[in-house]
Amino acid sequence: MQFNLVADVLRMAWFQRRQELGLIFHSDRGSQYCSHAFQQALVEYHMRFETIRQAMDEVIDWLMFYNQGKLHSTLGYISPMHFEQYWSAATAEGCRIMSTLSGTEYRGKVRLRK
Repeated sequence: MQFNLVADVLRMAWFQRRQELGLIFHSDRGSQYCSHAFQQALVEYHMRFETIRQAMDEVIDWLMFYNQGKLHSTLGYISPMHFEQYWSAATAEGCRIMSTLSGTEYRGKVRLRK
């Protein structure tokens, strides 16, 4: 992939979706994205974080949204966090029922004989 192709994509993204606060452009670390010309275009379009702290804050915000708020069709249209909570509760209940029926006590993955 050459620089001019990714520069065209950047320009199209900017003109179609620009916002007052700027945009975030996600890419891999390919040489065309690391080139001086492309980095300068990001600066001109205000599409770079000014500090590492700003970048970290955005990543944390995205992870919080993704894990707590984003609904996933493969999880029955619930968030990953809610899915994990339901799964943990169901697993704990299943272990409690099994230990009652078998006379065996389970703690985590360790099985203790009564």
